[in-house]
Amino acid sequence: MKRTLWIVGLMMVMLLAAVSAVGAQEQTAPQTGGNEKGGPMAQILRRQVMWLASEETGVPVRDLIAEIRSGKSLGTVLTEHGVDSAAFVDTVAAQLQERLDRAVSMGRLTQEQADERLSQFRERLTERLTVVPPVGV
Repeated sequence: MKRTLWIVGLMMVMLLAAVSAVGAQEQTAPQTGGNEKGGPMAQILRRQVMWLASEETGVPVRDLIAEIRSGKSLGTVLTEHGVDSAAFVDTVAAQLQERLDRAVSMGRLTQEQADERLSQFRERLTERLTVVPPVGV
């Protein structure tokens, strides 16, 4: 009985080690550009951007997505609905700035890290506003 428990315990430790190793590999894998979905935070940001676009335009998210899938960029969709793309970037960046400020005040990020993330986000969002996805994607 003791031997069986010992073997089961050893198998659990090995399983946990294997899961940890796979998780570490995923975290250190280089991020490449292109059509990758990104991690959970990227998905949250994409949803937040679409939700804000919906609020700014008054158009439901599903309809915005349909317009984008029909071959338009998000920037084009925003413009067609009377929203200035630069003002939209500023609005979204202001919301992100609030979150980053909280992270700095809680000690999770330095101010330099927060500034860098905000700058990168602004650049990426500005680029993404001009991207036209393949029709039907």
